[in-house]
Amino acid sequence: MQKALSQYLATEGAEILADAQGLDELDRGDTVDLEDVLEKTRAIVDAAEYRRRMRVG
Repeated sequence: MQKALSQYLATEGAEILADAQGLDELDRGDTVDLEDVLEKTRAIVDAAEYRRRMRVG
């Protein structure tokens, strides 16, 4: 039981630490505009689809 509790707390602790680090980044203004991310993602997907179409013919 103690091992399971220790493992649970370690996992939850890591998640809380990651959340705190994310909040610190936001406080510092270390953010990325969602529209920029979506635009780059669309470009990557479009390029991959184009390459797939070229292979398939």
